[in-house]
Amino acid sequence: VYAVGNLRTPQIISGGTAWTIEMAKDQGVPIWFYEQNDCKWYDLNTGNSLESIPSKPSGYYTGIGTRELNIDGWNAIANLYAQNS
Repeated sequence: VYAVGNLRTPQIISGGTAWTIEMAKDQGVPIWFYEQNDCKWYDLNTGNSLESIPSKPSGYYTGIGTRELNIDGWNAIANLYAQNS
């Protein structure tokens, strides 16, 4: 799961995106979350911020996020798909 949104607190994602994230967590699915206010990717399975962009999606995957996408969120999505690998 690749998600873009906002964190209300360090552990709580705001809005409907939170429901998808929780369902994915319950299933043990890998989750990468871009926090558009601090411009960082997080691995939500470990809770750690990432030093770089996660791997480009391949195969079947889910992309979800806020309806209030800002320019940083937009750029994060564009950069994710622009990767060569």
